[in-house]
Amino acid sequence: MRSHLPPIIIQKFGGTTMSGEQAFSRVAEAIRRGLNSGYKVVAVVSAMGRGADRISGRSGDPYATDTLLGLLPDNPAYVCLREKDLIMMCGEIISAVSLACYLRSIGITARARTGFEAGIITDENSNHARIRTIIPNRILQDLHLIDVIVIAGFQGVSVAGKITTLGRGGSDTTAIALGKALDARYIEIFTDQTGVYSADPREVTNACHLDRINAKDIVHMSWAGARVVDPRAAELLDRCKLDVRIGRVDSPDIATVIETREGYESARLVTAVAHGDDVSQFTVFLDDHIDQEYIAGIFEAVSEAAVSMDMFTVTEDIVRFTVDATQVYVVVDVLKRLDCRFDQKPGCRKVSIVGAGMHKMKGVMARFMRALVDAGIPVLQTTDSHATISALVPQEFSRPAQQVLHDEFIG
Repeated sequence: MRSHLPPIIIQKFGGTTMSGEQAFSRVAEAIRRGLNSGYKVVAVVSAMGRGADRISGRSGDPYATDTLLGLLPDNPAYVCLREKDLIMMCGEIISAVSLACYLRSIGITARARTGFEAGIITDENSNHARIRTIIPNRILQDLHLIDVIVIAGFQGVSVAGKITTLGRGGSDTTAIALGKALDARYIEIFTDQTGVYSADPREVTNACHLDRINAKDIVHMSWAGARVVDPRAAELLDRCKLDVRIGRVDSPDIATVIETREGYESARLVTAVAHGDDVSQFTVFLDDHIDQEYIAGIFEAVSEAAVSMDMFTVTEDIVRFTVDATQVYVVVDVLKRLDCRFDQKPGCRKVSIVGAGMHKMKGVMARFMRALVDAGIPVLQTTDSHATISALVPQEFSRPAQQVLHDEFIG
């Protein structure tokens, strides 16, 4: 199947790169660069544009996933998860067909494929499926005849034939999984940023561009909230050991190389500062007679409600955790049903420092806390691992906390 086939590269185009009057022209230039270098191109596309932003009041682009979801009833009782997958996958299919048509109009042979046509096999989970395997036979057959295969990201099909979507950031996972399955020479991920930065440049004034970064740091940054690569995609990347570049589609010479080879480490103690989205902190108060079984039941009940928790603290007196701001009403219902005494603190954000080299150094946590305290930033909770230290702060202190930590550890 692969005999006499030129080497393959994967190019993933995010929603912002697919939106605007000149978008397809810039995307086509990137694809042509790959073709002119002697490669066959598999382009993985997201839905065009962005959804509505409730904070800024920005209206959503017409084919963005959030816009499509807005067509569904507000009452979740009327929404079937399987059918929700069907409407969510439409944005990526529209992108794939539109781009393939444009490429053919400028003389590049191209064909659009859905995720399930591309052989992406997932588990049965609606709205948040995981890729089990990829059967690339159809893609390889196409590439013997066509220069560019445009694949709708974020979607697949279960063994039983159920159409599924992969959850937020699923197009990143699609691209990396295809890179492994097709033995791609390298992967290019195009976003609205010129690569990876030491902090969000919209939040931290002196954030610096990183020419190279360790794959494990990308994993930790993603889980800490940095919107560089989806966390599941980052973990897959780290396991697959693929060559990856992240950058802007119109700035090919400026990008960040993600190092997956063994032994590569950043020279810095802390690689980056990251921040998460708005969360609420829940504190459940424990009475003297409450046992460990009751505590386990709290976590199980919240998990069964399909809510992801973070920043856990368990003592003799309290159980404390955070959840995404959009899931607060679900957790409140769960805790009331369990007859828990609890307190809720809305409007919080997690701010983290990330660096695979931190575990080798003493006193990092002390410096972390001292920098925040001296800046007058209230710390509501902390967590740490060998590569990440995080603080929960009131949302209005998120930006100054990032700046303070960046100045302290990165400069």
